[in-house]
Amino acid sequence: MRLVLSTTLCVAATGCYSTHIARHSAEAIIWTPRTVYGRAVLKKLHDDFVQLIQDIQASPELRGRVMLKRNGLMVGNRPESKPDANYIGLYLTYPVTYNTLQTSYLFRAASSYSQTLFPLSKIICRHPALFEDKRIVGVCIRLEWKATNFVSDKYRLSAKTEVMNAWIPREALEDFATTRISIQELGRRSVFTSSLGRTELDFMETVP
Repeated sequence: MRLVLSTTLCVAATGCYSTHIARHSAEAIIWTPRTVYGRAVLKKLHDDFVQLIQDIQASPELRGRVMLKRNGLMVGNRPESKPDANYIGLYLTYPVTYNTLQTSYLFRAASSYSQTLFPLSKIICRHPALFEDKRIVGVCIRLEWKATNFVSDKYRLSAKTEVMNAWIPREALEDFATTRISIQELGRRSVFTSSLGRTELDFMETVP
């Protein structure tokens, strides 16, 4: 099984803006498993998944910053990894449109993750039951945002969606959530993938 993965927030340095985002119900966000393992995990962790979703949606740090997508909570494994190394997957929208004249794709990815990873990690780590199954080795946070040329696309009508996956080991997530490591170290211990393949993110310019 593979993981296929309102408030205004202005970032003057990157030239971006956000729009209102709707909130889905927990049942709309939890995926429908197609494997025996997936169904067993869902049966065991359904209530924990619901609580996790509610905690993310109620978080003051994340309100207006992220939205869990439909079927946006799932369990699966990273392509080319061991088949028994599974991840809790969260697929979220970061409702910001970046100016492509001022930012690169990798900067936009780093900026989006730097605004969301810490509150998400704290919430996830408050649910240790999610990792009681030893085959679940971490989380995959799949984040999407938009980007366009602010000169030729004045009203952002042609903004395109960009996506990246962050495959984060449980231990690294816990260390980050408890501030034992920085986001730079978290990035070094994680795997970031997109349609361009595996890549590295530099958070130095995105963190105050």
